Amino acid sequence: MVQAVLRESKQGKIAHFTSMPRTLDGKRKKAERYMSLLETLVKFRCDDRNPYLVWLRQQNKIDLRFFVDFVNWWYWLSRFQPQTLWRIMSVFPDRSEQADILPNAEEESGLRGKNHQPHWWHLEALIKKLGGKLKPDPESEKMLREFLHLLDSATPAQAIGYIASIEFPGTTISSYFTTLITQIGKPKFLESDFYIKVHTLVEYEHIVKSAGSMLLWMHDKERQKKYRYKPEEIVEAFQKGMLFWEIFWKNGFEKLGYSKP
Repeated sequence: MVQAVLRESKQGKIAHFTSMPRTLDGKRKKAERYMSLLETLVKFRCDDRNPYLVWLRQQNKIDLRFFVDFVNWWYWLSRFQPQTLWRIMSVFPDRSEQADILPNAEEESGLRGKNHQPHWWHLEALIKKLGGKLKPDPESEKMLREFLHLLDSATPAQAIGYIASIEFPGTTISSYFTTLITQIGKPKFLESDFYIKVHTLVEYEHIVKSAGSMLLWMHDKERQKKYRYKPEEIVEAFQKGMLFWEIFWKNGFEKLGYSKP
């Protein structure tokens, strides 16, 4: 399976893995290529192939309470995203590799400007604007804290796999939000709310960067000698991260009433 990914992803220049297209459409197409390739390693399915997204789109009785329950399950992932990124960044001894993660960590933490706020702050603000009340789920928090423990002893190669897994479902999760916001009768929020809008804009770029870095590390023989790893180590970490997502969304959507067809 690993060798198949290496064959299918082979490119002329290794730097092309993380090169970023200039247009949103270009980023989307490159991200979708990476998602299609890495889906062969895991059970998780992205975007229109995702069973939970299909289910959400079929529901005709979604109200504000349903949306708040969804956010209560999701909240801890947003709340601890800054800590997750800073923790992963600290694994790398090379400053250039830390610098690849830094912009996303600063963005999630609210450190990109004087009046900037963390993304979880904007999530809380969204719920307040809608008239809902947050009560974050303790089971979700427990799951996230257990996942964070995996990062404590991660090698640089494992960290590359973990960060790819963290970003991999980004467009699907964004689609959960846009679908729910539309179904509760607030489509204007797709353009006016920061939390909804920013994730629609940045997720393709995050996937290109993180999945591209994973593939680059899998192909880079010099880096493998430097850090003494094999491509399988990266893939195993990616699969562990994706297993977390599979269990996380299974448990969350079952609480929302999902049942497998």
